Amino acid sequence: MYQILLMIFLLSQVLFPTHGFAETETASLTKEEQKALYEAQEAIKGKAFQKASRLLTEHLRKYPDKPNPLVFYALGNAWYLGKNLNKAFKAYEQGFTRYPSSYLLCTNLGAVSYELEKYHKAGELFEKAYKLSKSPQKEMLYQAGTAYYQAKAFQKAKSVLRRLHRASGSSKKSWIQLLIHVCLELKDWKEAENTLLNFLNRNPEDTEYWKLLSQVRFRRNDYRGAASALEIIYGITPPTSKESEELANLYLHLNFPLKAIQHLEKAYGPSPTPKQCDKISKIYVQARRTDQAIRYLDMAIKQEYSSARLLEKGKLCYEQARWNEAIKALSACVQKNPREELAHLLIGYCALEKENFDLARKAFLKASKGKKYRHQALVALKVLNAGNAE
Repeated sequence: MYQILLMIFLLSQVLFPTHGFAETETASLTKEEQKALYEAQEAIKGKAFQKASRLLTEHLRKYPDKPNPLVFYALGNAWYLGKNLNKAFKAYEQGFTRYPSSYLLCTNLGAVSYELEKYHKAGELFEKAYKLSKSPQKEMLYQAGTAYYQAKAFQKAKSVLRRLHRASGSSKKSWIQLLIHVCLELKDWKEAENTLLNFLNRNPEDTEYWKLLSQVRFRRNDYRGAASALEIIYGITPPTSKESEELANLYLHLNFPLKAIQHLEKAYGPSPTPKQCDKISKIYVQARRTDQAIRYLDMAIKQEYSSARLLEKGKLCYEQARWNEAIKALSACVQKNPREELAHLLIGYCALEKENFDLARKAFLKASKGKKYRHQALVALKVLNAGNAE
């Protein structure tokens, strides 16, 4: 699951506010209810939460017929402040069942449901609270989306958040963030990208969400767009060596070898290891930059002398018709590994170009002793001998 900051709806004004209830509800308090509520409030002021709960419970037992919703609200608050969430839930639920138009009972029941991890129920209650509020409380829709997200009811979360956007005409940062993560859970990559772009247009330096945009574009096979998002991130915050290498690999996938090298050289620094030199050299070959490829091969050879690297250097020099350099590298290769048949064969070809027929004949003879290049070596010897005969 993607990690996001979830704002939990806090129980507000727990000391029995009257403005959240209809005037008829507060005006219709009986003397017994007024007395019970006053005594409970005094107990709560003294942090005697159990006493407050007991007073209100006894009142409800004594006067069960049509109790005022304030009594249930106060009882739920007392249980909540006493850290008994289950009993707070029960009190709010009993009150809301009797008075389904009570905004405060609905919101507090939703809040306690959330704390009890009854996330789906909390989402439904926050949606109801939005409908019950006299002036639209848009935050209730956000809380509903948050609860549905926690319940893994992602489609419901998405629907609520879209409704929130329509109702407000604009979106807070936290609202957009939640919608982004809902879209990611639903694998709705297109809407995720559009929402991310909307968010980043307002928060252009939020690297975490640029990174998410890169990941979403990667999912949509938009590798160029993914690389572009990463470039923006690394323009804000310098990348680690690993991040530079990952971006280089992405450019390789896009067949942009020079861009890949640019990031690899940053990742590896001024003293790359032999293997890192090998990698950069191969990419320079791909980019048709032979001089740079040879330079990195030389750096690797100085650190870790090997016949494979000498052969590679010899091949590159041969392809560039740099016969002397090729012969030098290939000769060093066969000195290190006399069984390197291709090196013998290439020495022969280079020697022919330089009209050094003795060296060519010796090289082809050595190459002909192996299986892999035997045919090419024998053909070259035949041509060489025919030329001498003439």
